[in-house]
Formats: sequence, structure tokens, C-alpha cells
Amino acid sequence: MRENTHETNNGMKYSIAVFVGLVLLTIGAFFSSAASVSFIGLAIILITSSNRLGYAWNNLPRHLAFGAGFLGALSYLMIAGSAVYYFGVVTSTTFFFVVASLPVLARLFIADSRRPNGSSLQYEVPITKFFNSSIPQFILLVLSLAAFFLITTANSTLEPSRSPWLIVAPTALVFAALATVILFFFAKQSASRIVWVASIALVFGGITIAAFAYPNGYGFDPFLHRATVSHIAEFGTITPKPLYYIGEYSLELIALFFTGLEIPAVNIWLLPILVAIILPTVVAIFAERNFEDRKTKAVAMLGALFVPLGTFVSPTPQGLANLMFLAVIFLGFSKQGGKNAKETALLSLMAIAATLVHPLAGIPALCFLALRSIQSHFERNARRNIIIAVGAIAGSLLLPAIFVVLGGIQNIATRPLALLSLSPKTFFSTRFNAPLDLLVWLGENGWLWLLLLAIVGIVVARRRDIISRSTAVMPLVLLVSAALLALLGDFSYLISYEQGNYVSRILALALFATLPFAIIGLTEIVKRAFALPSKIVPFGIGIVIAAGVASNIFVAYPRHDAYAVSRGFTVGVSDHNTVATISSKAGDTPYIVLANQSVSAAAIEDFGFKKYFGEKSDVFYYPVPTGGPLYQIFIEMIEKSPTRERAISAMDLTGADLAYFVVNDYWWSAARAIEFAKTQTDEWFEVDNGKTSVFIFRRQSSQFHILYKSEKFQ
Repeated sequence: MRENTHETNNGMKYSIAVFVGLVLLTIGAFFSSAASVSFIGLAIILITSSNRLGYAWNNLPRHLAFGAGFLGALSYLMIAGSAVYYFGVVTSTTFFFVVASLPVLARLFIADSRRPNGSSLQYEVPITKFFNSSIPQFILLVLSLAAFFLITTANSTLEPSRSPWLIVAPTALVFAALATVILFFFAKQSASRIVWVASIALVFGGITIAAFAYPNGYGFDPFLHRATVSHIAEFGTITPKPLYYIGEYSLELIALFFTGLEIPAVNIWLLPILVAIILPTVVAIFAERNFEDRKTKAVAMLGALFVPLGTFVSPTPQGLANLMFLAVIFLGFSKQGGKNAKETALLSLMAIAATLVHPLAGIPALCFLALRSIQSHFERNARRNIIIAVGAIAGSLLLPAIFVVLGGIQNIATRPLALLSLSPKTFFSTRFNAPLDLLVWLGENGWLWLLLLAIVGIVVARRRDIISRSTAVMPLVLLVSAALLALLGDFSYLISYEQGNYVSRILALALFATLPFAIIGLTEIVKRAFALPSKIVPFGIGIVIAAGVASNIFVAYPRHDAYAVSRGFTVGVSDHNTVATISSKAGDTPYIVLANQSVSAAAIEDFGFKKYFGEKSDVFYYPVPTGGPLYQIFIEMIEKSPTRERAISAMDLTGADLAYFVVNDYWWSAARAIEFAKTQTDEWFEVDNGKTSVFIFRRQSSQFHILYKSEKFQ
């Protein structure tokens, strides 16, 4: 009777909270201009639904169960939003019903609102007792994290830049390392909650360095996605409809409709916030479910700091899809996985959502769940092993086959030398800069350290009988997929430095799939070190872990130093001024622009997908993508010679009678290209005191080789 009363009370509280959330969401979205009202309503609905869905995970502390439920809620919103996009029209009204249906799903999916047995367990170390004995350490941890954030957020620029480390002082890494050392000894004290919260802070700080350094945005692809989301928000759809990305777009559109935030802010901050919350949480759930000792659990939670962060520093759908893949891997890691139907259903939602964001990560997630299902539903015998082997082979062929079917590989050709792209970098070299040498050595060989830890972890997992073949085989599945793409795939339609991009992404997923084993290996080494009578060994391991975390953050970003030279520049104010000036001078005359990626990104953000040329409207008026013909002509103009003939060939390609050639002053061949272009152009002008030079070519020229005009725009 008491349990029924408890269920009734919980159900009533849930219904009241949902009702309040829906009322506030309705008022804020349709009857008031106060975005804060709809934001509060959205937050209430998301929190209550996440809490409800978290009941599907047995024997977890409440905050971790909530985190798992939060992932399930986000996955549903991505799937439902994608369905609206594919089969309807995107509006604030249709997306209102997407959000409103979430608590209904949660209520139907989890009918029993009682907490599972053991889920309300508190950590064995009371927080009051902990603070009584560790206040100095805690204060030092807070101060270290504060110093790290103060340094990484102190400077920013609106000018083009090759690397955030030219803006942000690398001394920030010292404080990140110090915080990690302190956190290591908190783990030794079994302070799991402190480790979890501090890991969230460190991950957030590690992946937002570029976001703070470049307020306008970082990278090239994010500008394309911003423009796409803006177009969908304005027109309800976009043509042609992309087969993927829409999973992330759905979350951005929900934030846009119901929070009052602008698209750039949503795009820049959505991914890092989700990564900072979700990544440490799923690692903590993995620790809770696979380790018995409190100290070992706390140490395992440090594993979130070893996840390669490079994929998350630029806000792209690939980053979100990789995050969802990691979540599926960590939450699904269990020998007995697949026995809990509700848990499996929510993991399936996550994998489907990942596929709708980017199939390159989503399909491996679905493959993992398929192998996991085989593992759990077949008896342990030779037949099951054969089925798993067949499934693994099929999974290895799946991604290459999809590339062929969808035209991602236009030609299949055996290229044995391409396998060299899978080889590791030089193990060690020196530039006579000890800190830099150490950071690069640790960071660029991070895959090797994780692999060695994973080997130890596999041995330990087999001994403890917690390993499953479905989990162990996933890295091999992805490695074979990458090798097949490198060996057979012809990506010559892409620019040279992007041709290995897809292979690299799959290799990153293979490395992600080893992380659970790497964490097991790490905990085993640390546990043995803690058991030693000497305190020097644990301290040394803490220092090594701290150096590894600092190097992980350092190599996550493009660098311009003695070891690496970054190819790209961020979008600067002068790029926006340049595209605005070109648009103003051209007026209604159809034109094309030959420019680098940064200028193209600025044009897309400012003017959207303004103009396409060709019978199939498949040639954009700026050179996007880089594998397209316009960009190839731009490269020939800037790096060989900006001849009138080349400009005319670009016009012939599109049918335009007007072409602009843009030279940024930071390009290595800028001075030579500018002087030569002056002898070929009809007219030219400068923007922002020569930061960019723009040369105008007209198909019918009355001034060619006679005179040129020079106009300077400030």
C-alpha cells in the first residue's frame, strides 16, 4: 500500500511539473515576447523527463541516472525533430509539439516512477566528513581551475589567426596539470563526486579555448551549419534536404525557438556544454557499473580527461555524433548488456540519433548494439561466436559499402600506399624546447598510450570475466573499415589535404572504442601503485596523468610552432568587411568570387546560400567546397598566377560575367599574386588598409592592360 501511495505521489508531482513546464513554454512561445519564460518551461520539461527516463538505469546514484536519462531525452528530441524536418515543415509550432511530446514519451516509457533498488545509495564518504579533512586541497583545486579559466578566457581576437595558442598563453596548461594532480589524490580518497564535477570543469575548459579566443566562431564548417540552420528556421526547410546533420540542427532549432539565443551563440556553445556534461557522466556510469571498490571507481572517472578532445573543439555535427557514439560505448559496456529492455531501447534511441547527426559515427553505434544484442540473446557456444564473427565482418564492410552507394567514393581503386596514412607519427623528436617536446611527445602519441592501457585492460577484464566479445571486437571492426577505405577508396575529388579525412575520422572512432579497456588498464595500474608502501610511485603516476591531460588539451587544437604549421586561418572582421564590400559593389549583377575558405565562410554567414550557378544549380558563387572547380581555380590564381584567362575560365564555368579575386595579406604568396593581378585586372581595391586586396575581372573589359583603378575602403 505504501509503495502504491509513493507511486501515486511521484506520478502527481511529475504531472504537475510537466503541466507547469508546458504552460510556461506555451506562454513564452506564443503569447509573450519574454524568451526567459519559454526557456524556463523548456528547462522544466527537459529536467522532469530526463529524471523519469533515468529510472531505466538500475543501481545508479541519482545524478548519474539523471545524466543517462538526459541523454535519452536529447536523443528523442533529435529523432522527433528530424521526423518533422523530413516529413513536415519546421516551425516554432511544430517544434513545440516535439518538445511537448517528450514528457508523454517519458511517462509511457517508464510507467513505474519508483526508484530502482540501490539507485538512491549515497556515496560512502559523507561530504561533511570529506570537507573536514580536505579543505586545503579543495581550495587549491578551485584556485587551479579558476586560474586555468582566467588564462584561457583572458584574450580574444577578431583578426585571422592560425592557432588559439597564439592567443592564449600555454601557461594555462600548468594549472590544468596542477588541478589534475590534486584531482588524482581526491580519487585516492574515494571522493567520486569531486572527481566527477571537476572533470566536467576541466573538459569544458579544455574544449572551449577556441570558443573564447575567437568570438566570431572557429573553423570553417560551423559557418556552413549556421547558415543552414538559419535557412531552415526562416523557410521551414532547405533544398536539397541533407540526409544527415538534422539531428544536431533539431537541438539548435529548439534552442533558437524557445531560449531567445541567436544562432551563432547556440552553434558555438551547444556542443561544448553537452560534451562537458555528458562525457564525464557516461564515464562515471561506466565506473559505477564495472568496479566494486569506491577508490577504483573514483580513479576510473578520471578517464574522461583522457578522451581525445580534438573532435570536440569545433562545433560540428561530427563532434556531436562522436559524443553519442562514446555514450553508447560506455553505457553499453557490460558482459550482461542487453538484458535490460528499457536500457537497450534508450541506447537504441541514442544510436539512431547519432546516425541522424552523422552516419559515420551513428552506423558504428548501431553495429555495436547489434553485436551486443547477439552477445546477450544467444547461448555461450561456438554458434554464438560464429554469429558474432559474421556480424563483425559485415560491420567492417558496412561503412565502405555506404560510401560507394551514396557516391562518397566515386571510383574504387586499389591504392596500397594509401595504407601508409594509417601509420603513426614519429615517436620522438626534439626541438630543444623541453616543455614543448614533452607535450608533443605525450599528445601526438596519445593513441599509443591508450592502446597500451587498453591491452592491460583487456587482460584484466578477461580475468574478471567482464569482457564481452561485442565490446572487444568493435575497435577491430572500425580499424578494418578504415583500412578498406584507405586501400580502395578514391577521394581525388577532395582537395589533397582532405582526402584522408574520412579515414582519420573512422580511426578516431576505433580509438574511442578502446577507451573502456584503457580506463580498466589505468585503474589496475593505479590500484597496484596505491598498494605499494612507497608514496613516491603514486605521486609519480599522478604527475604522469597530469602531464597527459595537459598534452591532451594542447594537441586538440591546430598549432603553429616548431612541430606543426597550421594550414588554416580563422574568420576575421576583414573577411566580413570584404564580402560586404563586394556585395555592395556588384549590386544586382550576378558574380562569382575566388577566395579562400575564411572569406567564403564569412559570405555564407552574412548572406546565406545566396546564389548557385549551372543547369543543376550545383556551383556556389563562392568556392565551396574546397574540392570544387572554383576553389581549384582560386588555388591556381593565388599560388601560380592570377591571369585573366583563369578568371574567364571561372566565369565560363558558371555563366557569370563578373568575377572577384580576393587576396588576404597573410597568404604566403600574397605579395607576388597582388603585383601580378594588378597587371591583369580591370579594377581593384583594398579593404581595411590592405588586409585584403580584391581584383575585379569583367568578361567584356574596356580597360584591360590599359589602366586600373585603386580604391581603398576603410
